[in-house]
Amino acid sequence: PQNQASMECTHHPTRGSGFRITFDWTDVTVPGEETKYRVLAEHRGARFPIVNQLVSNSELTHTSCGFVIDSNLKDWQWRVRVENPDHVGEWTGYRSFEFAPCRLAEALVTHRR
Repeated sequence: PQNQASMECTHHPTRGSGFRITFDWTDVTVPGEETKYRVLAEHRGARFPIVNQLVSNSELTHTSCGFVIDSNLKDWQWRVRVENPDHVGEWTGYRSFEFAPCRLAEALVTHRR
């Protein structure tokens, strides 16, 4: 969800209160090794991912103190793979997600001269 007051972000009148995404996948066990997962989430065609993180659990909650503009609400994708010092697994297939629009309670004010 976007722009929720319960998030860790300080509310800003033109950026809202940020957004939070939870990614969840099935555990994988690699015998004899601690299992870690690389999570990659991106907008299709973007140069840089919104998430590129190595985690120890099969769940990741990502929080950002900005918002996604209306023209970029759709066409998001994420995938995950096992990544340990002696083993790098294959990426899962992409899974899709999208954002709901961010609507600020405080409208932008036009300044008059």
